[in-house]
Amino acid sequence: MEQAKLILDKVGVGGDRVKMFNLSSGEGPLFAQYAIEMDNKIKELGPSPIRLAKRKKSAA
Repeated sequence: MEQAKLILDKVGVGGDRVKMFNLSSGEGPLFAQYAIEMDNKIKELGPSPIRLAKRKKSAA
């Protein structure tokens, strides 16, 4: 996971956009909590730099 974060940082996407959680199937409420936390983190980080670059390229 750390390697994936480093790669995403190097290509400009941001390593904070990926995280791994180990849960059992009986941990539904914890899964929901993690999903909400990651959703909030992604919203905080804003749009993907790759998506923004594609928009700029197609607009040019």
